[in-house]
Amino acid sequence: MESADSRRHNPAITDVVVRLARGSLPGTTPVVHTIDGVTIGMYRSVRLTFKRALIEKLPPNGVILVMVTPRNGDALALAITRQDFERYFSHVVRSRSWASRGSHDFSHFPSIARAFLISD
Repeated sequence: MESADSRRHNPAITDVVVRLARGSLPGTTPVVHTIDGVTIGMYRSVRLTFKRALIEKLPPNGVILVMVTPRNGDALALAITRQDFERYFSHVVRSRSWASRGSHDFSHFPSIARAFLISD
């Protein structure tokens, strides 16, 4: 379970988000849930991937929940608010892939993203 300290530093990690992250894996097509007043967009990806169509639908405090399931490695769950995504991943929004494909994926897990991991 998350410590109080990690929840204080990452407002996206709430009990609702943790329950979703520990549930069955979502598909690769993003889905949006509103639970207990929290809007959460979630999907599964082999690499850490951000999808513009989903993120633009979320309010600033909406949560992006990405279940990263690499072919060779342990699965990870990342939760970040749209506001924090725009703050810490502003380079993604300015990238060519964001403009042309509407998504951006990382070949290696970026160190900045570790702050947004949901861990046991």
